[in-house]
Amino acid sequence: MDLKALSQLRPVDGQHELYAPGQVITAIFRVVSGYTPPQVTVRSRIDQELFTGSFPAHGLDALRNDKNVISVSPSQQLAKIS
Repeated sequence: MDLKALSQLRPVDGQHELYAPGQVITAIFRVVSGYTPPQVTVRSRIDQELFTGSFPAHGLDALRNDKNVISVSPSQQLAKIS
């Protein structure tokens, strides 16, 4: 496998199956410089390639397959410590 093909691989973690279709997900995005996926509402831009945003859960697969999205990391709710 060449490096170009390797760079196109996306991790498969199965987390998207835990979301209800209408649920809004917050995530950290790394994208091609200046790109914002149309279904994402930017919350805070860190730089031209990195930002936090929210989107409907049914769009997760499309985001993971978007050639301009380098990575999308959904946030995870931490367990409450009592």
